Amino acid sequence: MGVTTYDNGTMFVPVKSGTPCPICGKRDGRCSEFYLNHKLHYISCKNVASDEPSNLPGWYIHRVANTQRLERVPLSIPEVRYTVTEEVIELRDKVYRELRRLISLHITGGLYKEDKADLVGRGLSEEEIKKLGVFSVPKSTHKVSSDDGSYEMQLATYVAKKLYEKYDKELLKVAGFMKLTGQNGDYITFKTKMKNQETKKLMDIRGYYIPYMNYKGQFVGMQYRLSEAMLDDKGKPIRYFWFSSKDASSGSPIDFITPSKYKSDNVLLIGEGALKMKIACEKLNTLGMAQAGVTNYNALVTEIQMLEIKNRVKYNVILALDMDKNTIKQDVNGKDFYPVLDAETKTIDILKMTGHKVVIAEWDIKKGKGIDDALVNGAKINYKIV
Repeated sequence: MGVTTYDNGTMFVPVKSGTPCPICGKRDGRCSEFYLNHKLHYISCKNVASDEPSNLPGWYIHRVANTQRLERVPLSIPEVRYTVTEEVIELRDKVYRELRRLISLHITGGLYKEDKADLVGRGLSEEEIKKLGVFSVPKSTHKVSSDDGSYEMQLATYVAKKLYEKYDKELLKVAGFMKLTGQNGDYITFKTKMKNQETKKLMDIRGYYIPYMNYKGQFVGMQYRLSEAMLDDKGKPIRYFWFSSKDASSGSPIDFITPSKYKSDNVLLIGEGALKMKIACEKLNTLGMAQAGVTNYNALVTEIQMLEIKNRVKYNVILALDMDKNTIKQDVNGKDFYPVLDAETKTIDILKMTGHKVVIAEWDIKKGKGIDDALVNGAKINYKIV
């Protein structure tokens, strides 16, 4: 679970693996801290029961005011240098668009051949790929000339330099940009390399960026999509992660998708993962929204409501979660718990409470786990009213 932040300073912060939970003392990384206005409010603990269960079955809330056990393990309240305000969102939009523009000036269509080939292999046309707005992570081998032509530098260095010239230290307010110290002093850059956990050496991040656009059409976040899965610092294979930084978290934005053309202006296709939902919306000619995680349903419904206010329309929702929802399960207190099905049920409940009509989209999983692959493979999509 990643750090989830909100405008008012509210955030969920996982207790890192190897760090003892303040309640149970275990170091398995399964518990988390909840901050309210940047102050520790409670611990969500997996191993010690309390009278107050968490939203997720099997976890329990231990409020700071109700327990002395917190004194046994010192807690460090995370520093939040920049909070997400309207001004920061506007700055993100400008910087991310400029980042994409600068990279696209030096990479035809914004994508290296192998990254474009990946999208073509997903059944996308030239027009559809352009509509996605994705663009490649610069390679360290990609060199460009300085503005005066006197020397060469890596494309990523050139882009960071141009952004710094334009936005100065304001860049540090934008998720994904960080200050580092080099031989010639401090400089601001963005992540294009990560440590290979097997070789312990830095290597290029190979893949492309997936943009997240809010209901206002602002570029509010993006994810890396790796060509090949890599191991994170816990040894877990990852293919997607946020363009984020220590002092400016990306949060978990909702992506609003407007395809090249759409049949109805009051239907929303909703699922997990921006890339697969962008592809599905193009194939089905449907407006859509994508969550970065199935448990982000509260933010999802809030975004839908804001879009409805803006467009003065009530949306009918097609919910299309991955078909492995029926097989992903956890052992919670000796019972099988299906987290994706649970999230689906809660999403439906909230949507109905807010007056939305909901239909579940399902298909043969043999045609693809996600709806994007299912559509490319010619699956019949079945729609069930709930």
